[in-house]
Amino acid sequence: MKRLLLCLLLGGLLFSLTALPAAARDEGTGEQAYHDFLDLLPDAVRDRVPETAEETAEVFGIRYLFSLVIQGISEGGTAAFGGILAMIGLSLCAAAAHLCGGGVESETMRRALTFGTSVLCALALFGQLRNSLEGTASVLRDMQQLADGLAPVFAGLYAAGGSTATAATAASSFSMMNLIIENLAVGLLLPLAGICFAFTMLDCVSGGLRLDGFTGNLKGCYLTLLGLLCAVATAALSFQTTLAASADSVTVRTARFAVGNMIPLVGSSVGASLSTLISSLSLIKNGVGAGAVVAVIAMTLPTVAALYFTRLGLSLSASCARMLGAESVCKLFSDFRGIYDMILAVSAFVSVLFIFYLAVFVKCAFAL
Repeated sequence: MKRLLLCLLLGGLLFSLTALPAAARDEGTGEQAYHDFLDLLPDAVRDRVPETAEETAEVFGIRYLFSLVIQGISEGGTAAFGGILAMIGLSLCAAAAHLCGGGVESETMRRALTFGTSVLCALALFGQLRNSLEGTASVLRDMQQLADGLAPVFAGLYAAGGSTATAATAASSFSMMNLIIENLAVGLLLPLAGICFAFTMLDCVSGGLRLDGFTGNLKGCYLTLLGLLCAVATAALSFQTTLAASADSVTVRTARFAVGNMIPLVGSSVGASLSTLISSLSLIKNGVGAGAVVAVIAMTLPTVAALYFTRLGLSLSASCARMLGAESVCKLFSDFRGIYDMILAVSAFVSVLFIFYLAVFVKCAFAL
C-alpha cells in the first residue's frame, strides 16, 4: 500500500514537471507574453520598443538608453520652449507695468495696477500649469495601466518557471504599485496643486497675507509621505522576493532530487527538458523587463524634461522681474515654480520606483 501511494505521488509529480512546457504555451507565456506586454503600451511608446524579446536583448545597452534619453529630453525641451518664451515675455511686460505704475502719484491707482498685473500673470500661468498637470496625469495613468497589465504577465512567467510564491509576489507588488500611482500620485497631486494655486492667488491679491510658508509645509508633508511609502514599498519588495525565491527553490529542488534519484532515467530527461524551458522563459522575462524599462523611460522622460524646462523658465522669469524691481511679480513666479517642484518630484518618484520594481523581478531567477 505504501509503495502504491509512493508511486502515485511520484507519478503525479513527474506529470506536473513534464507538463510545464505545455502549460507555459497554454497560459500565454513564452513569446506570447512579450506580445501581451506590447499590447499594454500606448501607440507612441510601442514604436520605440523592440518587437521581440530577442531583439530587445540585442539592442538593449548603454548606447540605446543614451539615445532614448537624448530623444526624450529633446522632445520635452521642444514642447516647453514656447512656454518658456511666453513666461519670460509675460514677466518682462508685468515688470514694465510695475515700473510704469511707480510713476503714478495716486496710491490707489498704483495698487490697482499692481493688483491687475499680478492677477493677469497668475491666470496666464494657470493655463500653463493646467496643461502640465493634464500631461503629467495622462502619463501617470499610462504607467498605472502598464503596472496593472504587467502583473499577470510576470505572474504567468514565474508560475511557468515553477516559482509560484514569486508569481504571487509579482502580482501583489504590481498591484501595490498601481495603488501608489492611483491614490498618492494621481489622486492627491491634482487636488494639492489646485490648493497651492488657490493659496498663491490669495497671497497675490491680499498683499501682506504671506501664505507661501503654509503651501511649502503642505508640499513638504506630501512629498515626505510619498517618499516614505516608496521606501517601505521597495524594502518590502526586496524582502518578499528574496523569501519567495528561497521557498520556491527549496520546493523545486526537493522535487527534482526525488524524481532524479527514484526514477534515474526519467529524472535526467526531465532535468534537460526543464533547463530548455527555463532558458526560454528567462529570455522572455528579461525581454519583458527591459522592454518595460524602455517604455517607462519613453513615457515619462519627455514629460519630466518638459516640467524641468518649464521650471527653469519660471526661474528665469522670476530673475528678470527681480532685476527690474518688480518684487510682487517675482514672488508670483517663484510660487508657481514651487508647484512645479512638487509635480516634478512626484513624476521622478513614480518613475524611479517603477524601474526599481522591474529591475528586481528581472534579477529574480526561476526556481526550476
